[in-house]
Amino acid sequence: MGNYVLRQGVQAIRAKEPTKLVRMFDQVILAAADEDDDTFEHEDKLRVLPTLARRITVYYNRSDRALLISDTTKANPDRLGSEGPRMLDLLPKKVIIVDCSRIAQDADPLSRHSYYINNAQATADIVSVLANIEDSEIDGRTTIRPERVYRLDGSASG
Repeated sequence: MGNYVLRQGVQAIRAKEPTKLVRMFDQVILAAADEDDDTFEHEDKLRVLPTLARRITVYYNRSDRALLISDTTKANPDRLGSEGPRMLDLLPKKVIIVDCSRIAQDADPLSRHSYYINNAQATADIVSVLANIEDSEIDGRTTIRPERVYRLDGSASG
């Protein structure tokens, strides 16, 4: 629900002052987002969000059952919270991707959707992001693509 509200708010801001967009967010966290995976590609979705934020972190889980149900029952396109953004190379560098697929099953065995709340490593990662720790310095991340894509695999010390 939160991502839907964010999209509606971003669209309202864009509609009101399309030429005067200013940064209004420091950090945006999109965790298990029930949002289209092409959301950063279209003006009527979240394309302008990187203009409005200093850093955006997308957490996803390939085995998120809640998003699979949403996809199936609503005939939605692929979800941002299931696979991450569709076209990584076209995203601004301030959009960071974190794959939580390895930790999600143990954190939330039924729906695999609340991992960002029920897993200590995911929660600690979000706290680190909000504390402005550099992405490459956050404990427990394995770098998949330098300065861009990371994986949480349960190896964080704590």
